[in-house]
Formats: sequence, C-alpha cells, structure tokens
Amino acid sequence: MDMKVVTPEQLVFISSYKLTAVRNDFVHALVAWFDVSFTHGSQVLTLSTDPRKRYTHWKHTVFYLERGLPMMAGETLSGSLGVRKNPDHNRDLDVKISYNFEGAKFAYKGTRFYKLK
Repeated sequence: MDMKVVTPEQLVFISSYKLTAVRNDFVHALVAWFDVSFTHGSQVLTLSTDPRKRYTHWKHTVFYLERGLPMMAGETLSGSLGVRKNPDHNRDLDVKISYNFEGAKFAYKGTRFYKLK
C-alpha cells in the first residue's frame, strides 16, 4: 500500500489464502509479517518483520490455531483473513481468520478471532 494515497476504506479488507504443506508435519499457527519501504528520502530504506530477516523493533505476528493440524506433504490449508480497525481502540486491529482443511488423517473447519494491540 502506498501510504500517500491509501484511503481508510482500503485498510479494511478480506483476503483468501491457500497454503500447501511441503513436508509431513503439524501446523500449530500461521505467521504474518510485513515489509515497509521508506522511499522519499535520499536513500531507500526497507525494514522487514520477516522472521528470517535481520531483527528490528517491529515483530511478526503469530496466529495460533485451536489445535495442531497433522498435514501431509501436498495437502492444503485454505480460508480467508479479514482485518479491520478496532472500533473502540484506534491503534488496535481485529483479525478474523477462517480455516478449512481436509487431510488424509484429519479434517478441520473453523473461524478464530484475534485482537492485535
């Protein structure tokens, strides 16, 4: 998002996702992070909250599932992620994540609500 032109309405969104397991393992959480680039100075500076990148004071966010999902390589977890500003606290975010998984060993469908402060 370009912070110079983004509208408040664009900050409320729902986006679908589909994740495919690359190995047999349990999925306990989804991790979200962002990159921000400061491009209007004399040099471009990019900060990342990616857990694989250099540490910054900003953090990535972990969304724990209700239970671990036993996924086999090639199986998919899909759903949607919705974000809105909390109506009572303007610096907080409300996040709604739906999950749909139908694997060889287990099936799970649900929705979880998270508050980011």
